[in-house]
Amino acid sequence: MLAIARPAVRHGRLLPLTFFDPVAGGHPTDPPRMTGLVLGHSRQDVLACESELSGAGLGTI
Repeated sequence: MLAIARPAVRHGRLLPLTFFDPVAGGHPTDPPRMTGLVLGHSRQDVLACESELSGAGLGTI
Protein backbone atom coordinates (compact mmCIF):
# COMPACT_ATOMS: atom_id res chain seq x y z
CA MET A 1 0.00 0.00 0.00
CA LEU A 2 2.76 2.44 0.88
CA ALA A 3 4.63 1.69 -2.35
CA ILE A 4 1.52 2.63 -4.33
CA ALA A 5 0.74 5.76 -2.29
CA ARG A 6 4.29 7.13 -2.01
CA PRO A 7 4.59 8.55 -5.59
CA ALA A 8 1.25 10.34 -5.27
CA VAL A 9 2.36 11.81 -1.94
CA ARG A 10 5.70 12.91 -3.45
CA HIS A 11 3.88 14.68 -6.29
CA GLY A 12 1.48 16.45 -3.91
CA ARG A 13 -1.56 14.56 -5.14
CA LEU A 14 -2.29 12.56 -1.98
CA LEU A 15 -2.26 13.70 1.63
CA PRO A 16 -2.36 10.65 3.95
CA LEU A 17 -4.26 11.19 7.19
CA THR A 18 -4.29 7.80 8.95
CA PHE A 19 -2.85 4.33 8.54
CA PHE A 20 -4.05 1.09 10.14
CA ASP A 21 -1.74 -1.90 10.44
CA PRO A 22 -4.08 -4.83 11.17
CA VAL A 23 -1.29 -7.07 12.48
CA ALA A 24 -0.19 -4.47 15.03
CA GLY A 25 -3.84 -3.85 15.93
CA GLY A 26 -4.52 -7.53 16.65
CA HIS A 27 -6.51 -8.18 13.47
CA PRO A 28 -4.11 -10.15 11.24
CA THR A 29 -6.79 -11.26 8.77
CA ASP A 30 -7.98 -7.72 7.95
CA PRO A 31 -6.43 -5.70 5.10
CA PRO A 32 -4.30 -2.63 5.87
CA ARG A 33 -6.11 0.69 5.57
CA MET A 34 -5.20 4.27 4.83
CA THR A 35 -7.37 7.35 4.72
CA GLY A 36 -6.28 10.48 2.93
CA LEU A 37 -7.21 13.39 0.76
CA VAL A 38 -6.75 13.26 -3.00
CA LEU A 39 -5.66 16.71 -4.16
CA GLY A 40 -5.90 18.39 -7.53
CA HIS A 41 -6.51 21.65 -9.36
CA SER A 42 -9.90 20.51 -10.63
CA ARG A 43 -12.47 17.81 -10.12
CA GLN A 44 -11.21 16.06 -13.26
CA ASP A 45 -7.64 16.12 -11.88
CA VAL A 46 -8.81 14.50 -8.63
CA LEU A 47 -10.85 11.86 -10.47
CA ALA A 48 -7.85 11.07 -12.69
CA CYS A 49 -5.63 10.61 -9.63
CA GLU A 50 -8.24 8.37 -7.99
CA SER A 51 -8.39 6.30 -11.16
CA GLU A 52 -4.59 5.94 -11.24
CA LEU A 53 -4.46 4.88 -7.58
CA SER A 54 -7.30 2.42 -8.07
CA GLY A 55 -5.67 0.97 -11.18
CA ALA A 56 -2.45 0.47 -9.20
CA GLY A 57 -4.34 -1.53 -6.58
CA LEU A 58 -5.19 1.10 -3.98
CA GLY A 59 -8.95 1.07 -3.58
CA THR A 60 -10.78 4.35 -3.18
CA ILE A 61 -14.11 5.12 -1.61
